[in-house]
Amino acid sequence: SMNEFFEVCLGGLITLPAAFIFLGIAAGGQSTFDLGFKALPNVFAKMPAGQFFGFLWFFMLFVAAITSSLSMLQPVIAFLEEGFGLKRHASATFLGLISAIGCGFVLYFSRGTIALDTFDFWVGSVLILVLAFIQAIFYGWFFGIERGEMEAHRGAHIRIPRFVQYMLKYIVPVYLLVIFIAFCWENVLSKEKPAFTADTHYTQVLGEREAHDEVRALFSDHKIQLPNPTGIEVRQTDAWYLLDQHKAIQFVIRQVGDELQVFQYKTGYLERIRSNVVVFSSVMFILVLLAFLLVLVHIAGKRWAADGRLDDLDM
Repeated sequence: SMNEFFEVCLGGLITLPAAFIFLGIAAGGQSTFDLGFKALPNVFAKMPAGQFFGFLWFFMLFVAAITSSLSMLQPVIAFLEEGFGLKRHASATFLGLISAIGCGFVLYFSRGTIALDTFDFWVGSVLILVLAFIQAIFYGWFFGIERGEMEAHRGAHIRIPRFVQYMLKYIVPVYLLVIFIAFCWENVLSKEKPAFTADTHYTQVLGEREAHDEVRALFSDHKIQLPNPTGIEVRQTDAWYLLDQHKAIQFVIRQVGDELQVFQYKTGYLERIRSNVVVFSSVMFILVLLAFLLVLVHIAGKRWAADGRLDDLDM
C-alpha cells in the first residue's frame, strides 16, 4: 500500500501536473525516464527553491533505486545461503563482486549508454518474459495447480478464484509464447518496408557521399525528414543505402526496371549484435552470467538432492 501510494499519488498526481504547468502540453509525450531526468530538472530550474527540491527529488530516486535493488538481490543471497551453506556476509560479498563486475562493464562502455540500454532491454524486457513463461510451465505442469492452490491458501484468509489456476496452466503459457514468437518474427531479422517510388533521374545525385538537397526534397515530398547528416553508400549494384551519423541504415533505394523503389530499413537485433562490438559484448556478458547461474543452480540442486530436501517434490 505504501509503495503504491508513493508511486501513484506522489509520483503521478504531483509529477505530471508540475511538468504540465511548467512545460505545457509537451510534457504529455514524455516517457517516465524523460519525466524524471529531463522534464523535471527544467521544472526545478524555473520554480522557487528549485535546487533544494531538485536535491530532494533525486535523493528520493536514489533511495528508491537502492531499496528496489536490495529486494531484487535478496533472493540470490538466500539462494547462495541455502544452496551452498554460505554465511550471509559471504553470500553478499560474492553477489557484490558479480554486481561490481557488471557495473564496471557498463561504466567502461558508458558512451551513448549502449551497454546499459542493452542490459536493460534483454534482461528487463526479453528475459523477464522468458522467465514468466518458464515459471508458468513449471507451476502448471510440474508443480501442479492442485498443489499450487493448496500452498497458496495455506494460512491465507482470502481465496484465489479457481479459474486463476487454469489460466496459469493453459492460457498464460500460450499467451506468453505467442508474444515471444511475434516479437522474434518482427524484430530479430532486419526488414525492408516499402515507402514510395521515384524516377530514375535521381540516380545522378545518389552517387555523392551525402544526401543532396534534391534527395532531401524527394523525401520531404513524401513527409519523411532525413536525419542530418545523411550519408550514402553503394553496397550492391543499383542499390543505395542512406545512413545516419552513426552509420545505421535508415533507407534503401533500389533500381527496379525504370523506377527507383525506396524502402524504410528496420535494423533487426541480430544485425545490431553482429555489427556493434559493445552490443555483442553486452549480450555475451549476459549469456556467460546466465550460464554461470545455471551451473550454480545445478550444483545446488545436487546438494539438495543428496540432503533429501527434494524428496517432497515427488509427492
